[in-house]
Amino acid sequence: MRYGPHRAGRTPAGPATARRRGGQDLRKAFDVRAPGCFNGPLATEGRARHGGLAAFAPWPKRGAVRPAPSGRRGANMSLRNALPLVCLAFFGGCADAPPPAPAAPASRPAQAKASRLRRFTFPDRPSNRETGGTLPEAATPADEDALVGPDGKPVRLSRYRGRPLVLVFLRGFVGYICPYCTTYTAQLATRYEELRAAGAEVVVVYPTREDDAERVQEFVAACDEILAEEGEDALPFTVLLDAGTKVVRRYNLEWELARPSTFVLDAEGRVRYAYVGRSTEDRPSVDRVLAEVRELNGGAGAR
Repeated sequence: MRYGPHRAGRTPAGPATARRRGGQDLRKAFDVRAPGCFNGPLATEGRARHGGLAAFAPWPKRGAVRPAPSGRRGANMSLRNALPLVCLAFFGGCADAPPPAPAAPASRPAQAKASRLRRFTFPDRPSNRETGGTLPEAATPADEDALVGPDGKPVRLSRYRGRPLVLVFLRGFVGYICPYCTTYTAQLATRYEELRAAGAEVVVVYPTREDDAERVQEFVAACDEILAEEGEDALPFTVLLDAGTKVVRRYNLEWELARPSTFVLDAEGRVRYAYVGRSTEDRPSVDRVLAEVRELNGGAGAR
């Protein structure tokens, strides 16, 4: 369609003209200089959605130079435009350079190994069995020889008469080394010199079945391993084997194999302290045992 000369103040009313007029009307609706433009629903929604008045600044005139964006958006655009040049300079200049050496893996801080000597804490327990008497005597000489030493020879408890004796019966366990037993025995070993200074000897009885006698060697090795971790020497006292639990049954201590029990005997063999455990972990603290020994000798060995 052809148009003749324009009349003064007139513009052909074509589709493009209509679009320009529509755009001018829309810009006027959002022009920040137009009175009342901030009260309309479009302006209110726009401020809430786009963060205030900056979104409604006047549109630039045709042909005007758009200013460089500022703020975070400007920084992002500048970085995005400069990134190809940086990569080109870096990779182009380093084509002949050897690849960088891989970084050494960060070393993890050493974790302190938990002490097996202190993994179980045993409370202060008073006697829970009658004291003042003696332990049951063996009915026959064979029963008297039921306890066996590390050399395989029988050991009678009567040989320890004449000084206080700490007699400990362990729980034992069929086919397994009880961790409570190893920890408790190792704790006794670390206090052995104090018990000796108080005038006492220590004897530990390990119960097993008749066909499981070699288990006592594994038990002693497990105790020595705990002591080695603490820089201590091997077990300083005797561990006797009660194969078939003959002595355990004589003292009425049978359970799975035996109830964990601790006795303190005076020099004449009378029971001064007796504690029979009611569960696997139910054992008196070594502090309690040491206090009972010291009481026998009027506080001897106390620090």
